[in-house]
Amino acid sequence: MKVAAEMSSDKVVSECVRNKKLSGSSRWRLFQVTDDGDSERILHSSEKVLNVYMGFAENDYLCLKENYILRRMTEIGQCLTRAGVLTMKDCRGGQKRQSKTWKKHYCTFRDGWIIINKDAKQSLKGSTEAARWHIADCNLYIGMDQKKLLPPTRYGFHLKHKSEDSAKYFCFEDEGEMYRWICLLLHTKYPEGL
Repeated sequence: MKVAAEMSSDKVVSECVRNKKLSGSSRWRLFQVTDDGDSERILHSSEKVLNVYMGFAENDYLCLKENYILRRMTEIGQCLTRAGVLTMKDCRGGQKRQSKTWKKHYCTFRDGWIIINKDAKQSLKGSTEAARWHIADCNLYIGMDQKKLLPPTRYGFHLKHKSEDSAKYFCFEDEGEMYRWICLLLHTKYPEGL
């Protein structure tokens, strides 16, 4: 399929659904797949596909899939804040092995900001804040490179900062908690919907 510079993800999905005679165009979404298939990111309907493609790593590709994220978001509903102790790995400069161990950090998400404390203790005044990222400045990828990162669980996601060459990786004990965080972040980043 030829993709023009101005084609949005939604337009590419519509073309694919029509050409392949798939049912229900709202059920399908375009995903960027990376880390040898271990991670994926749902493209917002208005994202320009060619711009996304130009930023691909060597083994990245686009995949048309059923929109399981929307189903999860509907099941979970919308909440505005979340907090808890998360197992995390911080990587800068694209080096996935920079931090050798996974550490527990108290994390809060509020007003579009994910706030990461230096340790697993809840801070009342934010005095132990280690990092603060705004979700609008990040791309969220479900999953992570299992071979290079050696996460303590199979449930996780990572945030890549758009203007920095760094990423934050988060692991969860169960799939439900992982999707509660993912849905919260996506609801906040795209309040008009995916």
